[in-house]
Amino acid sequence: MNCLITGAAGFIGSHLSGTLIEEGHQVIGLDAFTDNYDPALKRRNLYRLLKAPGFDFIEASLLN
Repeated sequence: MNCLITGAAGFIGSHLSGTLIEEGHQVIGLDAFTDNYDPALKRRNLYRLLKAPGFDFIEASLLN
């Protein structure tokens, strides 16, 4: 199954993305890196996902 996860760099989104990938799903993660959550923490959350096959990441806002 193909999945789109918004807020993929946050705590919940990154863990959900990781679980879906482990289950064999294709995941597209989307995150805007707003100031509401430390961008450095979000980048750390993405570190292992960016190396995972089946994960593509888009840095963008749904508003755009």
